[in-house]
Amino acid sequence: MYLDIRVILRRILRPMVLCVVLAAGSAPGLPALAAPGDAERPGAERPRSAPEISSTGSCPSADAIWTAMSSLVPSGALEALPRAAAVDVADAGDTYRVRLTVGNTQRVRVYRDVARDCEQRARFAAVFVVLTLMPPELLIETPKLPEAEPVPEPLEPPEPPSPAVPEPPPRRLRFELAALGDTAPAVLSAPEMTGAGGELRAAIGGGRLAGSFAIGLQPRTDFAVGAVRAREQRIPIDAGIRWRQVQRWVEIDGEASLVAAIFRAQGLSPVAPREATRIDIGMRGGIVLRVGARDARIAPIAGVHATYFPRPYDLAIMPAGVVGRTPTLRLGATAGIAASF
Repeated sequence: MYLDIRVILRRILRPMVLCVVLAAGSAPGLPALAAPGDAERPGAERPRSAPEISSTGSCPSADAIWTAMSSLVPSGALEALPRAAAVDVADAGDTYRVRLTVGNTQRVRVYRDVARDCEQRARFAAVFVVLTLMPPELLIETPKLPEAEPVPEPLEPPEPPSPAVPEPPPRRLRFELAALGDTAPAVLSAPEMTGAGGELRAAIGGGRLAGSFAIGLQPRTDFAVGAVRAREQRIPIDAGIRWRQVQRWVEIDGEASLVAAIFRAQGLSPVAPREATRIDIGMRGGIVLRVGARDARIAPIAGVHATYFPRPYDLAIMPAGVVGRTPTLRLGATAGIAASF
């Protein structure tokens, strides 16, 4: 068996409200129970939807009953009373009768009051009317709940840093094809020589150190020693090591190698020329610059180098004899492309 919550609230709140009203009316010096904002307004204005109140006699009056009703409920709740209700209070001397009519239903209460306390009679009649007409839950003014603070939106977690991608190592095999030009300054008794040609170099190794091997060709270099004109052809061959300094887009390599240059000198004057073939042994050092990504297969290169030959050969003609020596120092430059595999 289930009980209506409204019936339970009425049964609980009616005696409580009645006790509060009786205590307030019987205690000397205590004001009547009033809703917030109505304590200072004993004659609150009736809304249009308020029930009709009539009174026979002057104790209590209709205005006193309305004022007591206004003090029992929260502000604005009186508008919830049914408009069709009618309240009739009759003064019978030591007693008074309260009749409440709602549609075809009547409820009557008779109270005895020998002292004829009109204020208390109005309060009793108001309690009877309010508890009969008004739902019990409206008798309790619900305090305003504090506004809920807005829940901040969850912050998106920061994106994890991208994992560092290791740079690929340099390729293990590289071929370099470059144009070659060098010059031999006139130092001591050596003639000045300037020639051009080409060079093919291979670098083997993927680490900082790599092996370096090269062969070049300078097909024709003309020079003069005094009144003697001559021509030289050189095939330089070197082998050594290369030290790599690899950056992201630039690679700078240092080289050191031993060089053997096969050259053939041919006299152009006097009228009966002579030829001779020799091998120059020396040391070579240079720097090569490569521009491009580490794993690029094709990239441009440029370099400079110097070659030193410690044991020069004599240059002699008949019948004058020795007229000079082969150069001991050669300075050169290269420019070309590198293909890596």
